[in-house]
Amino acid sequence: MARLILDHNHPAYFQLANEGVGFYSQEAAKAKDALKIGVINLMPDPTHPIHDFGILFARHAQQDIQLLDFSPTPDKIRNDRRAIARRKMMIHIDELVYAKPDAIILTGYGKEDIAFEDLKFWSEITGALDYAKINGTPVLASCWGSHAALYHHHNVQRYYAAEDKISGIFSLNVEDSQHPIMTGIPDVIDAPVSRYGRSDDDTIRENSEITVLASSDDTGIAIATDERVLYLTGHPEYADEAIADEYRRDLKAETPHLKVPLNVFINNDPDQNLLPNSWKDASGQLIRNWVNVVDAFKKDNIEHMIRTPSGCFGGAPHLTRVQPKF
Repeated sequence: MARLILDHNHPAYFQLANEGVGFYSQEAAKAKDALKIGVINLMPDPTHPIHDFGILFARHAQQDIQLLDFSPTPDKIRNDRRAIARRKMMIHIDELVYAKPDAIILTGYGKEDIAFEDLKFWSEITGALDYAKINGTPVLASCWGSHAALYHHHNVQRYYAAEDKISGIFSLNVEDSQHPIMTGIPDVIDAPVSRYGRSDDDTIRENSEITVLASSDDTGIAIATDERVLYLTGHPEYADEAIADEYRRDLKAETPHLKVPLNVFINNDPDQNLLPNSWKDASGQLIRNWVNVVDAFKKDNIEHMIRTPSGCFGGAPHLTRVQPKF
């Protein structure tokens, strides 16, 4: 079981510690050669991604992980007052240049109805994605994050349907079991999905730079990669009750066109208990494989650092690594 390094004042620290996750102290962390993973955290409750990914890393990764919690400018992202206050305690996204993470996670975002270019923080997201591309930093993009990265890197269009949310636990068919990211994963796996947006699957499949790794008739392409970004259109990191909690939140808010998420409750009845978690093993293996790839990139690139021009955020020149190859 891997240990984590996380700011002791982070709300997720106490949650993870209560669930048995081991941590290094800040003093001991300085001597550890842990993988440094920066989470560009856009979720409505910014504690959840750090907790959910932290659990997966702790239980499935073979390497110790330091988690850095990044946010766009707080006033540019639509959240309630509590979340904005929390974001002011997070690391600003521009600091990626100086933090030099070994990998980046781009999370989902709750306001899917807003066009990418209309987001006040869009330039901050594209700056981070460009930084990762130039520096050869592996990226895991989840849900909305995958659509954003596909759009920015490959001009893959995203469609939004307010009356047709894809929500529930869905079976995925693995299309490339030989790919390193899919090592040890069965031919059919389950994954949580919770989104209104859909990327243009035909455009993705026609792009020779993108490899589709898994898909579903119900949700479309679920896992893909272009050898620098791992695109996950669902939420493999989600905890057992995450989708049920989202449904109850939307029900309370009287969200229009709300449907009961599929394969979450017994008999799809929200008054009954949750079905057992059917995705944790595959999600754990997927994360383990990705971390192994990140670790290999780090080891392979230590001897191949080169100097490049000024950073994507307008900062000082910084070290760049050769491009990753999944």
